[in-house]
Amino acid sequence: MSRPAGSATARGPHGWARFPPYAWPANRTAGPLVVAEGLTRLDDRYWRRAEPTALSTFLRWGSSGQAMPHTLNPRSGYAYEHGLRRLPVVWTHPQYMAAEETHLTEEERSRLAFEAQAAIRRRRLDARKAVIREGNAASRGPLGEASSRRHRVCTRQSAATRGIPPVIPPENSPALSELNRRRFLVGIGAITGLTAFSQVPLEGTALAAPRIRSGEYPFKLGIASGDPTPDGMVLWTRLIPELFSPDGGMPSSAVPVDWQVALDEGMRRVVKQGTVSALPELAHSVHIEVEGLRPGREYYYRFRYRNDVSEVGRTRTAPHEQAMGSMSFAFASCQDWTHGFYSAYRSMAEEDLDFVIHLGDYVYEYGIPADGGMRKTAMPDVLREGPQDLDRWRMQYALYKSDPDLQRTHARFPWLVTWDDHEVANDYVGNYDGTISASRVAAYKAWYEHQPVRRRSLPRKDGSLKLYGRSNWGRLAQFDVLDTRQYRTAPPCGWGEAPACDAGNDPTKGSMLGAPQDKWLLDGLRDSEARWNVIATSVMMARLDHDGPTGDIIWHDAWDGFPASRKAITDTFTSARVRNPVMVAGDWHSTFVNDIKSDFDKPDSPVVATEFVGTSVSTNGDDEVYGPYYGPMMKWNPHIKFFDGDRRGYVTCKLSGHEWRTDLRMVPTVSRADAAATTFASFVVEDRRPGAVRV
Repeated sequence: MSRPAGSATARGPHGWARFPPYAWPANRTAGPLVVAEGLTRLDDRYWRRAEPTALSTFLRWGSSGQAMPHTLNPRSGYAYEHGLRRLPVVWTHPQYMAAEETHLTEEERSRLAFEAQAAIRRRRLDARKAVIREGNAASRGPLGEASSRRHRVCTRQSAATRGIPPVIPPENSPALSELNRRRFLVGIGAITGLTAFSQVPLEGTALAAPRIRSGEYPFKLGIASGDPTPDGMVLWTRLIPELFSPDGGMPSSAVPVDWQVALDEGMRRVVKQGTVSALPELAHSVHIEVEGLRPGREYYYRFRYRNDVSEVGRTRTAPHEQAMGSMSFAFASCQDWTHGFYSAYRSMAEEDLDFVIHLGDYVYEYGIPADGGMRKTAMPDVLREGPQDLDRWRMQYALYKSDPDLQRTHARFPWLVTWDDHEVANDYVGNYDGTISASRVAAYKAWYEHQPVRRRSLPRKDGSLKLYGRSNWGRLAQFDVLDTRQYRTAPPCGWGEAPACDAGNDPTKGSMLGAPQDKWLLDGLRDSEARWNVIATSVMMARLDHDGPTGDIIWHDAWDGFPASRKAITDTFTSARVRNPVMVAGDWHSTFVNDIKSDFDKPDSPVVATEFVGTSVSTNGDDEVYGPYYGPMMKWNPHIKFFDGDRRGYVTCKLSGHEWRTDLRMVPTVSRADAAATTFASFVVEDRRPGAVRV
């Protein structure tokens, strides 16, 4: 892939504004920092670990017992707390650390404690002088312009100019002692520790990072943002100069990645920036949780590795928690790469949206034909078989995310994401026999590595991960994003197309969400004060009667297979007087607009919610598959107000305090990437009046 146009500018070295500076909090002092480390004497003034690393990472325990990561530059004698607070370092052993957890002898501890007193006085004087000197230098600002008067800014010489590679070794690096690994990972588990480790701010920049062996551009999968909150969002990228190499063409060690957030697309008004580690254990992906931004506004962001700069992405924060206003979003699902081009995303990228919801089947578990299927693009042999291990799952995501239209839509809007079945295997259920296979563990981990999600979704020791979550858009809307796969039991009445049975109405016989997620959802609905309560579910909630009065055949891989779970939700809509519940769903490769009944076994029961089911982005291609099959069933399902079985596309939704409008956006073909979407049909839901009306 060629480098993005305009990746280099005249504003600074290699198109990147000078890094940092960092803001000095006005209400905090630069007191001495007590370091707990296995130390060896470097010279008469400095102590550090024996390993020859340029940077050390450690934890300092605060007064309330929380662990606070810091980054230490042993040559300068300063530490940086979360990239904000510069602290003179006093090299001693804190009394609250157990003696057996350090390499220091009692004699060394006594000597260091004596030297610490003199060091405190010396460092305090040096710190005062440094603040004045560096504050004056920083007044010119990161781009050579005047800095904001609201912050006192200080700069420092970059690690690159001192010849110090600003790289923190990975958790399993020989440079880190077993003692330091134990301290870092205590109480959190190995994988979670790795992610926390990657978020520790680094001193210096990525200019001095290790060279890429192929010299290829590292941002071939683009950039993304997700999970917007009133004060921030997640920024994502993955360094991968070689798409189908097991290591992605990257070194087998952690490397630094620079990031910036700005108020303008030209990246001149930078408001947040830093450097973090991209770890080989996470495929050199980074998930940066940005905080401290203003609610309800657009921001721009980018990344840098060595001399290569990513494209500039656009994202936004959610509005203030009391805001009403209006908003718009799109949702999509089911994008088999081999079934056609992502023309839907090309049109979606031109929409005026606040965010995008992806409802699953982001990738498929199948092998890739030599000709790329409908795309007629030559594919390497390594993709011929479907993914079974982590390396191959990473390649599957690399293929899908290399699509330029998918990349552009990720770069244009923040995303909320969930999964369905094909991220692992067709129609699988997660809670089947109490175990998680090695293949599923690999699939889950690869999903995390390639999505703009928070650290809470990092795979746990047993391979599971927490995906479901809640997002609020002021008082206008609450979005509950569900995980309908991981905790699902086997359907109590059968698989696929099968008759309904009494066991389906018994909540002890099966569950779609699992007890903890079910309680979380129902409690959140009861407590919600939002005008619109949106449930993002990967599969359709409304009933689809397959054979009318002559039988009772339904599709058990959707909510029809778990009617007790569905009724618990619809009962809560009624009992808690949930205002304007709306479901958005995917999976079916078809479009439905449904009334949700309080009890589908009673056709005369009231409508309590509305459901919009979006078609696929590309899956099923241009073939007519579901229209001829499901079309004749519509006469037995009067609650289904609209059905289209064989067009590809996406759905946009515009919300205000009094109305919800849905536009069904369809493309004429997926045989071309440039096929433009048009609005096939539109529907409106009025405040406090469940059920969609076509307009």
